[in-house]
Parts: sequence; C-alpha cells; structure tokens
Amino acid sequence: MRNVVSKTHSPTDYITVSELRDHLHITSNLDDAYILNLLNGVFDMASNYLGYQICKSTVDYFFKSGESLHIPARIVGVSSVKYRDSNGDLQTLSATDYDEVLTISANYGYDVTLINAPSSAYSYGWLYKVTVSEGFERETATADESKKFPYALRNAIFLLCEHFYTQRGTTVVGVSAFELPFGHEYILSPYKIMEFV
Repeated sequence: MRNVVSKTHSPTDYITVSELRDHLHITSNLDDAYILNLLNGVFDMASNYLGYQICKSTVDYFFKSGESLHIPARIVGVSSVKYRDSNGDLQTLSATDYDEVLTISANYGYDVTLINAPSSAYSYGWLYKVTVSEGFERETATADESKKFPYALRNAIFLLCEHFYTQRGTTVVGVSAFELPFGHEYILSPYKIMEFV
C-alpha cells in the first residue's frame, strides 16, 4: 500500500508552459491556462502508467511484515523507516537498523532490509511505514544523472500533450488515423515499473 503525501516539485518544474507552447507551435499565450491543465493531467496519466510519481514527491509505503521491504518505484532517497510498537505507536528506526539496496529486478526499485528488526510490534494492520522521495530530480539539480528527469520522458510528455491538445474530443470524424511508430508508449515503457504495491 502506498500514499502520496506531498509533491516537492510540480510538472512546470520539469517542462514550462512556454516550452510546451513552442513544441505546439503556438505563438499566443491565450491558451496558457488550458496548456497548464493539459501538462498537469499528462504528468498524472504518465505517473499512473509508470507506477510511481514522476514529479519528485514524498510518498509513504506501508508493509504488514517482512525483513526485506521492497519498494517498486524510482526512489531519490529514503527519509525514514518506522514501525508500530506493541501499543500501535510509531517508532523510528535508526539508520543503522536498516540497509538500502537499489534493485534492478523490476526495472528499478529499492529494498529496505531490516538489520535490527523490532523485538515487539503491533499485530494488527500494517507494521512498517517507509517514507521516501519518489520520482525524478529536476535537470538543474546537483544529483546523479540516473536521478534526474530523463530527456526521453520529457519527449513522451510533449507527445502526449500534443495529442490531447489537437484531439480535444473522444472521437475523430472524417480522417484516416494510425498510431505513430515509436510514440509515447515506446518511450515510456523502459521507465515502467512492472509490479505494484
């Protein structure tokens, strides 16, 4: 189970309305509010398709048990690992009580392995809560390139925004249409998490 707590960055921290306007070959700013709405919606759709937040966000993952807590997402960093004691109160594990390991088994993910598991814990519902920064850093961030927003995802967002900008309805009448080879799904697929919590 997961819960998005807050978003550190918004879609416009990665792609501006002005950049999207240039991609759409629009010279007027009259449609800026609509374009911003499209951009926000496409980031949400792409995040749902990929299985994790694209915009850097604080996300809680909940686990019922386990010595190894697998998080199937793009993780920028682990903020805290907490458990519920025998009274149900949250207790924070020390950083020396667990180990973080990047896994490549399902495209990307993180395993938080408990070194010193709590001796007594709550026996109802979820037991562990792992709070992480999920998604991608901005291009200008001081971080490993693997943690920055990839150009390929940027291109996929442009393609999806263009599609929804030009096709504002649910049907197309009077034209022959075909799917673009190497379109947005081709670009998004390498970043997709193939398992979900």
